[in-house]
Amino acid sequence: MSTFRINNYNGALLKSDKINHLLRQGGPDGSSVINKDSFTFRSHLFDLDGNGAADMAEVDGLVYCLSGSLYNKPANTTNIEYISQKYASHGNTFVTELDGDYSIAIYDSNAGLINIFIDQFGTKPTFYNISNTNFDFFNVGILKYKTKDLNISSPENFVYPLLENNSHYTLNVNTFELTQVNNNLQPFNLDQTTDNLTAVTAAMEQAILKRWHPNCSVFLGDGINSVIIAIVLAKYQKSFNAITFSDGTPINSTLQQTRELCGTYMNHIMIDELTPAGVIYQCGLREKARLLNSKVTLKGSGTEFLDLVIPSKQLGTQGLATLDMEDKPFTEWPSDLSTVYPWPGFKTTNNVLYHHKFSMMYGQDMRNTYYDREFIQAWLNTTADLKNSRDKFVQKAYLEANNIDIPTSPGSLYDI
Repeated sequence: MSTFRINNYNGALLKSDKINHLLRQGGPDGSSVINKDSFTFRSHLFDLDGNGAADMAEVDGLVYCLSGSLYNKPANTTNIEYISQKYASHGNTFVTELDGDYSIAIYDSNAGLINIFIDQFGTKPTFYNISNTNFDFFNVGILKYKTKDLNISSPENFVYPLLENNSHYTLNVNTFELTQVNNNLQPFNLDQTTDNLTAVTAAMEQAILKRWHPNCSVFLGDGINSVIIAIVLAKYQKSFNAITFSDGTPINSTLQQTRELCGTYMNHIMIDELTPAGVIYQCGLREKARLLNSKVTLKGSGTEFLDLVIPSKQLGTQGLATLDMEDKPFTEWPSDLSTVYPWPGFKTTNNVLYHHKFSMMYGQDMRNTYYDREFIQAWLNTTADLKNSRDKFVQKAYLEANNIDIPTSPGSLYDI
């Protein structure tokens, strides 16, 4: 896990100190620099595995930079070795061989191009600043103004523009022209042929397990998504810290049963000194995780790629209020998903921006467990009848299988 910055500036640039400071917070374990063809490539390492392997290197004349984590690389291979091998054999389609959360930059001096590849969900946001004479790419957002509420989740509130998720971009280093070569880099299979939950349940468990880390905290509310993270980790005997905010009222039966089921695998910490909203709250959670020496924090995010466009009969008024009228083209999941794909949720980056920024500030790798290609793909392949049966049908069935109550109303804890 690292952050990177690529530019052609020889001197100080606008807000450079702030950008570099935030990048080092996200990569506190060492920095490295490669200078090539009057361009500067910087990488700041967050050494999750303790092997000190940099996520930037020059291989066969190409400079590779990675921000993120790969979950399917061989144990004895570094991230850059694996990426360079796949790029050499597959070219620009190499991302289909990767399973992870990433933003990847590859500089090809002979072609005069910097290629940037953003994963399907934009989990490692990459911003840019390009003029007629200069360019700059970096993995941190600078806000236009100070804020104490949740509006930093909107890309419009950042100084610099954001590269879209699931996309391949090129920068011509001679003309400084940025081109979005592909905005559907890894297409989903939209066949709805699976009439049971076996495959999607297995994919959900794996999405959680692959993101677990020995020094790990779960932001645990009493809602469905985060509770399932705890249940899965305990089922597979993975130890973890669980941080829960309490407003002083009794916890609901869902969380109480989860605590009993997880037993000693979960170190459960209740905190009540935080205001349940906004910046102070989010910083407080991450400060608690830092005191627990957690390098990775897991959050139950990602289902908005599906839930934000669940049929109106299931969403209710509050959910519909988050969508513009033109974003409500159907009242139930259709038999042919291609007629509505990509719906607005597949371009959602708001939740990512918000939590990524706070996690970087506290030197943590925030992993949104449901932003997972295999899980989303398995969900898409379930039949329309299953999708229309009830909202969060996979998660609710999982709770029922583990004898955990399904929350029937908003819980007493701030849902994190």
